[in-house]
Amino acid sequence: MSNNLYSLLRGSPIRNETVSSGWKMNNVSCYTTFEPSLTGNLGDLVVSGIAENSRGLDIMLPKGAQFYNQGWVLDVGDSEKRAKRKLVRYGGLGFVDSKQAFYGVNASGVLELSLPFAAHVVVVCGVNERRGENECKIERDVAFSVGGTPVEPRLIHFGSAAYLGKPICCELPILRTPSTGKNPKDILLQIAVKSTKVTTKDGACSVSHVVVGR
Repeated sequence: MSNNLYSLLRGSPIRNETVSSGWKMNNVSCYTTFEPSLTGNLGDLVVSGIAENSRGLDIMLPKGAQFYNQGWVLDVGDSEKRAKRKLVRYGGLGFVDSKQAFYGVNASGVLELSLPFAAHVVVVCGVNERRGENECKIERDVAFSVGGTPVEPRLIHFGSAAYLGKPICCELPILRTPSTGKNPKDILLQIAVKSTKVTTKDGACSVSHVVVGR
């Protein structure tokens, strides 16, 4: 675990002349595509890369290549759709949550997010769902760029950052790069599927949570 990731999860010690010892939590912002959510909608960070022909569509409708070839698609996985359809006959049983995410394949191009302040650590997670062996794998199939500089993802192997024994979150190293987001202090995060073998049938790559610490 890097020092930056450690401080994101557990804070950092206070070091100054007036306090002999102490601990403080750092400023952390969390963004998600999951619903319901009161604040921190990941869609608010999107600069470009969403398939325009998919906007406003019912999340339960099937979405094929005509959508994914135009950009990343806000969708829910097949297992989530099956589970929701089973609950329809029972009125949903009070479940209002939705594990939706931005899904993409190689043809979807680059998803660009503007991180709202200068960050010292960024964590990106995909949706937690049961899929096969040929599903998208973050470390193998996804390319990341922060502030215009390509970075290698570092998988997180503990706690809720793993699902069914597989890591679904990664830490992105933040290099000292020029600000390239919406505002002068923003940092542009670019995400693309580099593998041409990733398919929607086997499991497209997904982005459902972004955690930013400073």
